[in-house]
Amino acid sequence: MGSRPSKSSVPEAVKSLRQKGHNYFNARNYNQARKCYEQALDKIEAITYASIEQDQFRCDVYVDICDTYRGQGKNSKADKFNQIARKIALELDDGIRIAKCLDRQGAIKSLKNDFTGALEYLKGSLELKLKILGDHNLDVAASYYNLGNIYQRQKIYDKAVSMHQKALDIRLTLRGRNHTDVANSYDLIGNAYRRQNKHIDALLMYQNALTIRQELLGEYHADVADSYNNMGNAYKNQSMYDNALSTYQKALEIYMKISGENIPEVALLYRNMANVYEKQDNTNDAAAMHKKLTAVKEKLKSEAENRKNVRNSKKQGGLIEEETEVMTDDETFD
Repeated sequence: MGSRPSKSSVPEAVKSLRQKGHNYFNARNYNQARKCYEQALDKIEAITYASIEQDQFRCDVYVDICDTYRGQGKNSKADKFNQIARKIALELDDGIRIAKCLDRQGAIKSLKNDFTGALEYLKGSLELKLKILGDHNLDVAASYYNLGNIYQRQKIYDKAVSMHQKALDIRLTLRGRNHTDVANSYDLIGNAYRRQNKHIDALLMYQNALTIRQELLGEYHADVADSYNNMGNAYKNQSMYDNALSTYQKALEIYMKISGENIPEVALLYRNMANVYEKQDNTNDAAAMHKKLTAVKEKLKSEAENRKNVRNSKKQGGLIEEETEVMTDDETFD
């Protein structure tokens, strides 16, 4: 008779909480995701007996919490939880988990525009993964993807395309075409091509990403809206202004439905549409877009000021530490 598989020392209810957190995270609801991760962490730490599996789970959840703060641009918080995860990974002597913590450290450096530091951590992570896993593995693909992002931000587009293509090749082989990671690779290759003024190639990449995202996520999802925006940019750069406006409008409708008007992505779309109307010498519609853009920016500024006042009040009471929220202003959702 075959032996029974050993029972996991991490309860299924705790694993389910983490998965629920992943679902919120994928929907960009970082606060709710973090609540689920924190609940999972509390439950696993309340277990009286210890096991390596539990320590591995704790390490992974600390990384998850780090990712929620990274998603919100809260670097100091992200770094704090990543350092906890890295300490556990080092105690476990777990090379892959150490590498994943190096990935996060690189991402945090990138958020601070320290690209040299980011590359150092990310290359260290890739070296560990290649040594342990070989060159045909999804974690290795993630490292190539992360390196591509840094080269993109450094405007070294040939290297960015090379890294993203390596990630894409691995993901296509191991995941197949219909996976969100594959769509993300297509999307970022498109961004690099567009920056190189290869607008036809960029549009093809964006269309590949859009098709996959629509099939997997449906029409009303932020990633689908991102694809429409990026396609609009590629059309605009080819002076195909009607096509640009049409795809921008699709992106706008999705964001308005799922998130409302007062978000940075909507402000970005108003700006992009105003730019196209100006190129068409349509001053009335351009002015209308600028008016909407100003209104959203003022609303966002007011909300940011309110959050700052709340943080300052809590900080004075010793309840929170200082943290910085980052908002970028670029026409592409890179």
